[in-house]
Amino acid sequence: MNTLRLAARSRNRGDRASNKPTRSESGSNRRRLTVEGLEPRLLLYAANGGVWPHPELVTVSFMPDGTDLGGVPNNLQSSMNLRFPTATWQKETLRGLQSYAANANLNFSVAADDGSPFGSCGGSGSDCNMQGDSNFGDVRIGGLDLGGALGLSMLPPPLNGDTQAGDFFLDTTTTWNIGASFDLFSVAAHEAGHSIGLDHSTVTTAVMYYSYIGVNAGLTSDDIAGIQSIYGSRPQDSFDAASPNNVKADSTVITSYIDSNKQVTLSGRDITTNSDIDWYKITTPSGSASTMEVRVQSTGLSLIAPKFTLYKGSTNKGTVSGGFNSTVTQTETINNGQNWYVKVEGAESGVFGTGTYALQINMGTAPMPPVSSPNTATAATGGGGMGSPIEDGEGYETAVAADTTSESSVVLASSGIDSTSDDASDDEISSQTLARHARRAGREAPAVFADALSGDGFRSDDASRTVDELLAGDLIDAVLPGLGFLGDLTVA
Repeated sequence: MNTLRLAARSRNRGDRASNKPTRSESGSNRRRLTVEGLEPRLLLYAANGGVWPHPELVTVSFMPDGTDLGGVPNNLQSSMNLRFPTATWQKETLRGLQSYAANANLNFSVAADDGSPFGSCGGSGSDCNMQGDSNFGDVRIGGLDLGGALGLSMLPPPLNGDTQAGDFFLDTTTTWNIGASFDLFSVAAHEAGHSIGLDHSTVTTAVMYYSYIGVNAGLTSDDIAGIQSIYGSRPQDSFDAASPNNVKADSTVITSYIDSNKQVTLSGRDITTNSDIDWYKITTPSGSASTMEVRVQSTGLSLIAPKFTLYKGSTNKGTVSGGFNSTVTQTETINNGQNWYVKVEGAESGVFGTGTYALQINMGTAPMPPVSSPNTATAATGGGGMGSPIEDGEGYETAVAADTTSESSVVLASSGIDSTSDDASDDEISSQTLARHARRAGREAPAVFADALSGDGFRSDDASRTVDELLAGDLIDAVLPGLGFLGDLTVA
């Protein structure tokens, strides 16, 4: 059973809630809720137990403004557009996801979003899939006022078994920046990590460190080790694995792949690192048309920004490149029996310079359809409502005791926990315990809530609130009301 935890956070103001329960000077056992730091209990990176069933392609979509988030409209697009061009902030957000794909055996691609309510089956509901739903991405990105939290994410399958799996939200009242606090990439990468299976790290420089403490330029070795522990390292494609084709002299000869239409389609190719280059050689067959079209596609396959250079023998015939998740083409006049070379690489030197692609060459007259995305359709199994938010400040803490006169101590006692004992620990305060307390406060709580009510931080003057005040107070109503889970109870 995962533990439902409360987070008490501050933004490095120097006022931090006590991290151990203490008795009063009179020796009384009657105490208010106090907090105990969790950092010594975690070992570097940690996985949250979730994993996407089809990591070969996890689609991502941006919710349109007005999308119903449990009674609150999404306003991510309009709020972000006030600060950045749409293409700029969306790419920076996607960089948070792609940073993991560049280092592990998974791919992301952008999908359309029809604006169906968060957690719904979408559209007609004919394909209610937790992955591979045709109405929106597997990971949907939205935004709203998170009550001071920077972000909140839903955990991946099987921890969440419906369409909300992996979705994450950014606070739309935060003044976002790129390369300065509050840094959009740093928060997006943290939330993305939760969405694909990572829990918090205790390495202070890691993206998955439980607190926002500054700008992250990219993933650290700890973040990379964490994601590779779930999905493995990014593998070479079959051609590179059999015989590296990084230089022209070692080009993979693909003439034998020409079909009856005088076409070649090679899917599942991969630029595995920023230094990876794939060279191909093809000899035009007899009966070819007068032109040859060369196409490199990442659309619907990955977020690599594709680039290729075409050579007729030793003559450079030009280079074409595109943005992430795009398709680039070039057409040249040909004759039978000519040797042509295609050099494929990433168009960018960063994380968008790696990913899966397809190479197609058409030397015939028939149309050449694009390569289809992998079939990742996985039906929803139910059991959603599990979130894992980011924090900002000094400490990720957990409630360990309560005032013996408060309702919370009655709840703890009903579970056999002596809330007045110095031995009461966060492990003992299970999700069932606090779920019962939430119900007493007239609210539904999830059955399981991984790393739970962490977040952007209570103000130092809120850190001593009792469980009653937290669960029954107005902060709950201010954060994702009606979504069926307890969100980031935090104040900026």
